[in-house]
Amino acid sequence: MNHSKTVVSVFLAVSALLACASSDNSSEKYPDVTAFCSAKATEECTQVSSICGATADVCKTKRADACKTFAAAASARKYTPSYVQPCLDKTKEVYAKRVITPDDIKAMNDTCGRVFQGSGIRGGACKTDFDCSGAFVCDKDVCDTKVVKQKGDGCANAGEVCDKGSFCQDAKRCAAKKTSGETCDAKAPCVEDLRCQAGTCAARVGSGELCGSDDDCAPSAPFCDKSGASPKCLAGIVYAPATPYCKDFGG
Repeated sequence: MNHSKTVVSVFLAVSALLACASSDNSSEKYPDVTAFCSAKATEECTQVSSICGATADVCKTKRADACKTFAAAASARKYTPSYVQPCLDKTKEVYAKRVITPDDIKAMNDTCGRVFQGSGIRGGACKTDFDCSGAFVCDKDVCDTKVVKQKGDGCANAGEVCDKGSFCQDAKRCAAKKTSGETCDAKAPCVEDLRCQAGTCAARVGSGELCGSDDDCAPSAPFCDKSGASPKCLAGIVYAPATPYCKDFGG
């Protein structure tokens, strides 16, 4: 008997059993949307309620209701308990931060969005990543495996996504994004630390300066805070008593 093949077979069998056990455990802990939303609200409020001056019960009620609204919007997709724990872990990680950036929010939303799985198989039609099953991404309106391409590489096939600093020019080949002073538009974007202003790549604005969206703000202050009379760039969302953001948590 080949000893190495036996070890591999045993390892694969054990891994499969553990995966099944983990999946079954998730189904038991989070059997439905109500259980998921209760757990997500708990993770959020554990981190934020005391900072916002809210009671835990009031906070959990508001956050569970917000989660159920999110779930209702995703009702066309399948609730998938095995994706709940990664969502809860990411939620805990993000809300533990005192300053939460747009990238933090995106990472959390991307992870939690997978709790509701689309039915799109590889090659299936889609509009967002969440229309696709598993870890497939939606690219060129088709579900497929994400493959990062470099400048000069072809990007015509679904799933072929250009790396930072480049874009898929004419849906054919990765080309360098536009630099300061160059002409830009939706089809010819600027490099990540610039913005397209009136058709020209220009510097993003810094902390405390006026903005229309996150895309206007510099990496040092990437969040366009619209809670006040005049939107301005800040480092991120900061929860504090009596602030607009705390209202969503019962504060």
